[in-house]
This record gives sequence, C-alpha cells and structure tokens, in this order.
Amino acid sequence: QGRAVTKEDYITAIQQNNLGFTFDAAAQPDGAFIAPQPFPSWVLNTQTYQWEPPVPMPTVPDGYYAVWDEIAEEWDIILNQGV
Repeated sequence: QGRAVTKEDYITAIQQNNLGFTFDAAAQPDGAFIAPQPFPSWVLNTQTYQWEPPVPMPTVPDGYYAVWDEIAEEWDIILNQGV
C-alpha cells in the first residue's frame, strides 16, 4: 500500500539525489532547487535560480569547448582533441 508523498518528502528525496543542492522555499511559485555555486565569482540569478558567470560564455566554434578560468575571470576556448 502506497502513501501520499508530501512536499517535504519530495524536497528531501531531491536533495539526497542532487548532493549539495539546496531548496529555497521562498522562490516563486513553488520553491527552487539551487545547485552548488560552481565558482566564487559566479552570482545567483534570483529570477532563474541559475548561477551566472561575471562574463557571459562566448559563442564557441564547432570542435571547441569553453572552460571557465576563475583566476583570470574569463572563458578559455579549448580545441576538443577527442577521447
């Protein structure tokens, strides 16, 4: 026999499966799960509840990827060498 799942049960389950995430009950409309801050310079957007870098990620050409450099506070564009 099953039982009704409360909002608190749901929050606990999500937090246990997404280690480091926090739940902001004040976020509208139903609260928000917030990922751990990826870098000290990144700021939480309280509209989207996503972390944003101080410099937007540039457009990356095919065959490359962007990596955040926290010390320089800029994006490095790296050639994808494949695996």
